[in-house]
Amino acid sequence: MLSMAEVQRIGKRRRRRRAVGEPHPWEPRHMKLAATRYAESLGDARGRRNVALGVIQHLWRSPVPFVGFYVPEGVKVTEHRLYTPAPPKLVDDAEYLAGVEAHKKAYIQDLEHTMLRAGNLPGYFEVPMDEGWSIVVDLGEKRLELSDAWGFSTGAGVVGDLAPFVWAYKRCGFCILTLYDKDIGGLRDDLLFVAKRQGIELRWHRTAA
Repeated sequence: MLSMAEVQRIGKRRRRRRAVGEPHPWEPRHMKLAATRYAESLGDARGRRNVALGVIQHLWRSPVPFVGFYVPEGVKVTEHRLYTPAPPKLVDDAEYLAGVEAHKKAYIQDLEHTMLRAGNLPGYFEVPMDEGWSIVVDLGEKRLELSDAWGFSTGAGVVGDLAPFVWAYKRCGFCILTLYDKDIGGLRDDLLFVAKRQGIELRWHRTAA
């Protein structure tokens, strides 16, 4: 039986003021975010500017819209095999999977070369901000126009529901550029995760003929 003298005194833990952008102690720094794809551009599968539009869900944060680039398909990643999205767990071929991963990383490097990094977005998304890309979403025509920092522009139709993306962008005020990996059906923020505050335009009305 313990006596009162043997019981250590329990003192009050000193509170420390959190720094700007520091997450709450209950909020994991590397928490897996749930991303839902709602729409995507209609283009050639081998094209280099195919994207998905969706929303990143977070338990304690407001939804954040994202533009996820697709890795081009039909590219030879090993001597005899072309890249075709499929769940990696169904493919028992280490050489092929390594080639696919190398293909994705090379594609991301190509995207990074067309970006002008500037500033930093504080908060949970502690990532650099990009000013090079221009993204125009024509809601009336359901079209998407992309322009990079070097003036290369592409346009394509959009299928799916744009409402969640638009709703999140209007309330969030910025967008995330990343890679949407068809193999896993989710975002690959380990390869590319850049925030945009400017350069995104939503057109509400049909343009005059």
